[in-house]
Amino acid sequence: MEKHSIKSDESGESPKPTVKVKVLDIANGTALVEWIKDSVIFRAYLPAKKLTGDEVGEDELKKSVPYGDNLKAQFAPIDPAVLEQELNKRGIWTIADVEQNSVMVHGLIMRLSQYHVTEYLRKLRGE
Repeated sequence: MEKHSIKSDESGESPKPTVKVKVLDIANGTALVEWIKDSVIFRAYLPAKKLTGDEVGEDELKKSVPYGDNLKAQFAPIDPAVLEQELNKRGIWTIADVEQNSVMVHGLIMRLSQYHVTEYLRKLRGE
C-alpha cells in the first residue's frame, strides 16, 4: 500500500515525499487513513485537507494521531501438561487420536485458551 512519490507545491519549495494511503473514513474534517510501511500496517487520524487524493505527505503522517489501542500484553501460554491431561481424559492418547478427533481437540484448546483471553483483556485494561 505504501508508495512514495515526490510532490512539489506551486510555491517553488523542494519536492516532499508522499505516501499512498487508504482513506477509511472522513468526518468533521478529519480523515482516518491506513498505510503499510516495512510490512507493518498503520492507522492514524489527520486533517482531511492534508490529503491529495489517496496520498499524504510523509511529514503529515509523522504528525498524525495514531488510531487504536496498545494491544501488546504478555500472557501465559497453555501449559502443555494440562493440555495433555485434558486430552487423555477424553481418550486422546496418540497422534492418530488427535487427527481423528481434530474438532474436539480444537474445542478443548479453545476452552483452555478462554482463561488466557480473559487475563489478556485484564492486562490491557490495566486491572
